[in-house]
Amino acid sequence: MKKKSVYLFISVLSLILLLDGCLSKQAEQNEGDGNATVVHHSPKSPLYTAQTNNSRPVVSISVENAIQNQPATLRLSQIASSVDYYVVGDDKYRVTQILKVPEGFIALNKPKIYLYRKGMKRKRVGFKAEYSEWAASLAGNSLYYDSESGQLYGYIKRLEKDQAYRTYYIGEMPKLDSILARQRYLFIDSLPNLYPVPYLPGDYSDPLLDFNEKGYAKFSTMPQITYIPNGILTFNLQGDTLCRFSAGMDPFPKKLPDQYRHTDYATAYSYDKQLTFKITYSDTIYRIASPNILIPAYHLDFGKHKASASYIFSRQEMQHKAWLTDLKENQYALFLGVHYEGKRTYEGWLDKNSERDTASPEYRIVYLKKSRQAVVLPEKDYAFINDLDGGLPFWPDGQADGYFYMIRPAKELKKEIRLNGSPRQKELAAFLKAVPDDQNVLMVVH
Repeated sequence: MKKKSVYLFISVLSLILLLDGCLSKQAEQNEGDGNATVVHHSPKSPLYTAQTNNSRPVVSISVENAIQNQPATLRLSQIASSVDYYVVGDDKYRVTQILKVPEGFIALNKPKIYLYRKGMKRKRVGFKAEYSEWAASLAGNSLYYDSESGQLYGYIKRLEKDQAYRTYYIGEMPKLDSILARQRYLFIDSLPNLYPVPYLPGDYSDPLLDFNEKGYAKFSTMPQITYIPNGILTFNLQGDTLCRFSAGMDPFPKKLPDQYRHTDYATAYSYDKQLTFKITYSDTIYRIASPNILIPAYHLDFGKHKASASYIFSRQEMQHKAWLTDLKENQYALFLGVHYEGKRTYEGWLDKNSERDTASPEYRIVYLKKSRQAVVLPEKDYAFINDLDGGLPFWPDGQADGYFYMIRPAKELKKEIRLNGSPRQKELAAFLKAVPDDQNVLMVVH
């Protein structure tokens, strides 16, 4: 699935802010009392100074070689051992996020929250909000589940009384088992605690990158170009700045033009309980191992196809340049979406002598950790051959911890999947027979 360049962020994030007891919990209030506690606090300056741990060699991934080599077919069993299916409703309430919980998966069918368990009907979670009350972080998340405490947190917004603007909050919900058992819905105004998420000078979009039970993260921005991130700022829920992490970026020209082409992609996600991120105009993928320790993990080598910041800001011709458009990871592999720019010379029907555009291919590259190889997938499917149960070819739409998922209409599955009667397809065949055509299907691999 292609995502346009700068600042599209699809991934789950865990901040790994290892602080001892910074939250003061309040008991769950009575249903519908409308007395949510807004936690106000005078923010403090950075509590930690960032340090870089270079004790481990940075893994280099040659994107240039992968593009130039012949495509190779990969099997789903090379990056997963199981595949499960869940019916997640029709398009009336679109699924915008998936969370892994012990019982199964929590899905935000915006604005409704459901628990999906294998072989069971979905269960509505006892929280109610309007569509307009849900906020989404830059990573695309509106919910967070703390696996240790069993607590849910929501990123929400409220229209302040007698005001024309909305205030953003991280809302602390009751524990999952408690909120599942509620007979009456809990509303935003009845949440135990609401933590305000203020804007910072230079914020260009949503107030935060992502959040967890201990705090949230924002992109720090360049002083001369406030909408280009150059690192990450982390905060606790009270709004104290914890640490500022810088990223090794390309050098920029002294004078910047008024207009230029954005060609890169910034994102963040959680891997092995560590915040992992890539910043625009940096080819390094970093992990935050503790509140102040930064680890360079991977370097993406684009070779002669690299579109550096100085090149982008000084020239408009991007032919033969490539840049990242998607990034995900599990224990077996990294999943890279890469755009390769073709020739753009055709100006329109009035320019009869102009050469027509050359198509810009999109590559899906997989870096296999065990063999340390970067492989480009064949153009036919741009996906893994599903040898686990003979289902649809797979490429992740999103990730929830170590789980990857795709969402497709049931009608598409029934049309595209060929059932051959093999034992491995027994469960899949029974599922397809029972699911209505107008429903969407969540396919999860792990």
